[in-house]
Amino acid sequence: MWTKHLPFSDDLFQSRCRQIARISGVCLAYEETTRLIVPIQESVGQI
Repeated sequence: MWTKHLPFSDDLFQSRCRQIARISGVCLAYEETTRLIVPIQESVGQI
């Protein structure tokens, strides 16, 4: 009975981890793009 529930909870845990990883990956990508965009905006504003 318990062994049937274990793989499900493990899958749930793995999908949760992947979801968090995807979200943090999006956050990292957002930080990278803002780090690139901000200096460009500043240099454009100075011209």
